[in-house]
Amino acid sequence: MGTTAHQKYPKNYTFDGKKVLNIGCGFTKFTAKNVTNLDKYECCDPDILFDLEDSPLPFKDETFDYVFANHVFEHLHNWWQCFEECSRVLKPGGKLDVYVPGSGSDSELGYRDHVSIINLCSFYGVTGYRPIKCNAWTYENAETPASDLKLIQYKQYLIEGSFIKLLPQSAKNWCALHLRNMLDEEGYIFIKYRNGESKNAKRKHSN
Repeated sequence: MGTTAHQKYPKNYTFDGKKVLNIGCGFTKFTAKNVTNLDKYECCDPDILFDLEDSPLPFKDETFDYVFANHVFEHLHNWWQCFEECSRVLKPGGKLDVYVPGSGSDSELGYRDHVSIINLCSFYGVTGYRPIKCNAWTYENAETPASDLKLIQYKQYLIEGSFIKLLPQSAKNWCALHLRNMLDEEGYIFIKYRNGESKNAKRKHSN
């Protein structure tokens, strides 16, 4: 199922004082006062009780410096709508981190609460990853609220204890692409363009 939020950041991590939204926090909340932990289950004792299948998120535009979504979107039927909402509540220059099960792994849909498969192809619509005229659907759906986001880093995490850890990086890349159950999780790091930059970038990309 991938690493927990606390394996990425300590429970008491302050995120340098930035205003943070931890969506679908589950039992891995962050304790710093500048972090808002959100989940739909009361047993998680979140700061805000909210079902991410609903929309919009209960925040004003450009509220947060950082949005953290650790193994959340695969649990949502409307994950793209939630992704767009993350863009809306993110400040210009802010970051959105998304972690999901690895492509080709049994965990993608093996768990009964996983309802969506998310991979690199899923993020069509973000700036820099928009093949405008590859088909009619992509052309008509090129402009979305997520267009203000740009994918700046893609991470692959191999399963722990695998012999693949001993291979050179080029061999690891091949295994991750072609072998089943080699990727434990994948990470997608986005940044939101600052005021005016997204429109200029989209216009240049479309020309």
